[in-house]
Amino acid sequence: MRQLGRFIVWTTLIVGVLVGLLRATTLRWWQVPERDPVLTASLSPTLRVGDWVLLWRLTEPKVGDLVLCADPQAPSRQVLGRLYAEEGEQVRVSAAGEVFINGKAAPTERGCSPFREQDPSTKLTVEQTCSEVVLRGRSHPRGNRMTGEEQGTGIAQDRQVPPGQAFLVSDNRHFPYDSREYGTVTRATCQEFVFFRLWGAGGYGDTSRRFSYVH
Repeated sequence: MRQLGRFIVWTTLIVGVLVGLLRATTLRWWQVPERDPVLTASLSPTLRVGDWVLLWRLTEPKVGDLVLCADPQAPSRQVLGRLYAEEGEQVRVSAAGEVFINGKAAPTERGCSPFREQDPSTKLTVEQTCSEVVLRGRSHPRGNRMTGEEQGTGIAQDRQVPPGQAFLVSDNRHFPYDSREYGTVTRATCQEFVFFRLWGAGGYGDTSRRFSYVH
């Protein structure tokens, strides 16, 4: 019994040390906040409120990653968005959410499942369509308003990304909260990106949102 007790203690200690090292150098877990409707609406359908995800920090984020960066308007806070353009690149975003990098549009590959999102202003539930967008050879989902209805209400913008900066775009183009709102972000502060979902707000039992890679 004494040997078993020592084994359990040492195993617990080793696991704790390994988890601590991973959190300090490689990854950490993070939950999509429940009390920030503007942010959560901008992340759907990729992430939903209450999702627990893993953030990777061992390698530098690339264009196409869903990155966590310092808020340029309040560096003590962070913003989360899709890294679309870096310094020197010309980025144009229409009010409907179409993105052009150096004059070329990010093409739409295929459709994905429609979804519902709450309008952060009116609190009404809105039906949205979903499509897969290809950016630098990698695809990610994009949320739009239902076909035939008024499309995104974001701010149109056409600008060149300044040195040392990056331009973030929301996956939900109808309810965006991205660089059109808060400006470009300092690229060096974008050290982590979302790569894996542990489970959703429904907990471990919700198999539809459990253990899945985030594109």
